[in-house]
Amino acid sequence: MISFYIQAAALSPVDHDETCTYQEEQQRRRKRKEREQDTEDRLARMEMVLRAATRSAPKGSDQRPTVVDIDARSHATTTASPGASGADPGTDPGADNADQGPASYLSICSFSAVEWVSRRIGIPDFLASAKRLSKDVSRGECLNRIIDPSRTPEPDMETAFKWTNVYFETCLDSVFAVPCRQDFMARLRVIQFEPDPDQMADKPWYALRNTVYTSGCRVSLSKESSPAAFSESRTQSWKYFENALAVHTDLVYGRTDLTWVRALLMMAFHAETLGSPALEYMLLSNATRLAQSKGLHLLPPQGSRFSPEEITSRQWLWWILYSYEKHVAYRSGRPSVRSCNRRRLRRLPPLPASSGFGGLGPVNPEFATATVNHAQTSSRISKKLTTAKALRKSPEEMAGRAQDLEHRLHQRRKSLPPNFSSPPRFKGLELPPGDADVPRPVRALLVCRTTLP
Repeated sequence: MISFYIQAAALSPVDHDETCTYQEEQQRRRKRKEREQDTEDRLARMEMVLRAATRSAPKGSDQRPTVVDIDARSHATTTASPGASGADPGTDPGADNADQGPASYLSICSFSAVEWVSRRIGIPDFLASAKRLSKDVSRGECLNRIIDPSRTPEPDMETAFKWTNVYFETCLDSVFAVPCRQDFMARLRVIQFEPDPDQMADKPWYALRNTVYTSGCRVSLSKESSPAAFSESRTQSWKYFENALAVHTDLVYGRTDLTWVRALLMMAFHAETLGSPALEYMLLSNATRLAQSKGLHLLPPQGSRFSPEEITSRQWLWWILYSYEKHVAYRSGRPSVRSCNRRRLRRLPPLPASSGFGGLGPVNPEFATATVNHAQTSSRISKKLTTAKALRKSPEEMAGRAQDLEHRLHQRRKSLPPNFSSPPRFKGLELPPGDADVPRPVRALLVCRTTLP
């Protein structure tokens, strides 16, 4: 111990009553023109490879032009150069405090992508549109205020049942049947709809029903004839969502069961309707990690105490989480939660014919299977095209991967039931000659490549 203090004293600096001056560290940065030239060279090479690859593409493949929804006249005229419109030359127009990733749809707002798109569509002020898109999306990324510490009283019985029925009959995420409608309604009937602090004692049930109130309230109020109906629906429904968010810490760190997982998943579903990608991503990540901590992603061990119905319910809850998590990760460009390889689920379990099994409601088999297969396809595309390892591959190898994935997508689309393979309800913008021949994932890859330093 004494030797320790002697060594510490010997290493301590001596105060000579002088100010030390250190040379400012110089970060090694490549000149901007060199980076832009490298990007131009890489783009030119990639385009040459892609055009050569797509000339031999089989006819009849599902190739549609990329949709570019731009109202050029609604923005002030500017150029596509990074220094225009007062843009900070050190940051991209889509830059913010959140990591979007090269696969994110906001990668279209990077300087390289803006320049490429501007040349292709012949609209010089695309930079203004990109900046506006990035700003609008980023504005809803995080919560603008702290959750109100006071809790909003729950609605009366009549209103609660009205909003609950609206949720199960009209909200899109109810198709996953995360809470079984029959079980949910039965449990709702025994609640005493009066102000009572004990109503928060069961945290997951409190969060689950308030999230259902939130969705039902928003849909119900938005259908009213008042001009301010939409705004009022958001304001009123948010109060109930705050109730659910208030017990978030308990949901993640308390003694948990599958109801806690379902509550977080339901909250993530609603966050998607708010246009808040960061809130949705974090809630879903919490739900997925909590499910993994419960072993939902693993095959049940031999001698498991779970009944066959419980095992099926657990496995389908995991596949719903998996599908939604892959969708959010692929859409936002943020990292996906990777499952370990230790006895993990690889095949879909059968769906029981009866409803209300193990807390999950009846799920449409065709829809559930198509959704999971789509998530697996998205995961495969992400691994092949957008990971750090993949983006270091040569343009020739990347073009080959994109062509193979395009073929798989085409085959997958042909195998879908007719009600899942309808054409998109939008009109594509006419692209310059030659660009329409490039498959969609290849064009997405081309834009993603431009975001690399």
